[in-house]
Amino acid sequence: MKRKNMTDTKIRCSLCLTFMLLLATLLVACQPDTVAPGVTQTQPQGGTELQVQVTEAAGAEPNLQEIQQAWQIGPHADTFVVTSEGENSVCARCHAPAVFIPSMDDVSEACLTCKFEIAPPPPLVPAEEWTNIECNVCHFVSKKGEVDPEYAWLLFLQIQEYEEVASSTELCGKCHAEADFNIPGYKPIFVGGAHADYLCTECHDAHVIAASCGSAGCHDEIQEIPGHDEDHEAVTCGACHDAGDLEVGPDEDLRVWLTFLPANAEGVSVPFTSHNTQLEANCERCHYPDNPWDLSEDVSTP
Repeated sequence: MKRKNMTDTKIRCSLCLTFMLLLATLLVACQPDTVAPGVTQTQPQGGTELQVQVTEAAGAEPNLQEIQQAWQIGPHADTFVVTSEGENSVCARCHAPAVFIPSMDDVSEACLTCKFEIAPPPPLVPAEEWTNIECNVCHFVSKKGEVDPEYAWLLFLQIQEYEEVASSTELCGKCHAEADFNIPGYKPIFVGGAHADYLCTECHDAHVIAASCGSAGCHDEIQEIPGHDEDHEAVTCGACHDAGDLEVGPDEDLRVWLTFLPANAEGVSVPFTSHNTQLEANCERCHYPDNPWDLSEDVSTP
């Protein structure tokens, strides 16, 4: 595995040992609600705060306030979770990587030369110590507060270790497409069908995370296509164009029609956005005889 090591091995081992001794008492500062002009965010760095300035990329200066505002309304700004058992330390690997405590199998190879042991982490990371998914999870942030515009996956914040990634898809896949996760309710995202060769950021805004087929510049004339009418305003794109044979139905909370994962052992189905798409829409997935929504089974298209 190719990694970007920011310090030499000797210094990193020393930092790693210090980090392990402080794990039990480490408190991480929370993300502030507002950001001063010219600053992306104040990030936790081992219990201290660091003002982060974004490095210009390709000669273009990013709009820092827009980036911050976009991040704040997206799902990565609020990732706190707790299982039914009252635990979340394993969840922190993806939901709050900056406070994730690794096992011996997770630590850097450079640290293993120091021959130490890591005690199992507390099962619960309190909400006040939770850090969500901030700039330093997807971009290397130096100790001087400089943000590298290139993508990088945060391995361990305390020793400033990142893994190089080749694209936004590889970066997102660290959490969203990891087939080895053995977590109830988790399903890795498979991008297939019509969008199989697309990068994540070709559809999803990198900071809001939302994706819009109409505003992404690809399907700006969808209103002219049969089926994209008032009767289907509350139907998501994936509900009609899913190619993965997921269940389709209305979500009472969101008040939209979307795709669902197969029911679990308790008979519960959870919403899941299909990333395996096709152009053709099969109306019979909803408009079948005796459907539970009293939809007409007679569907005609121009």
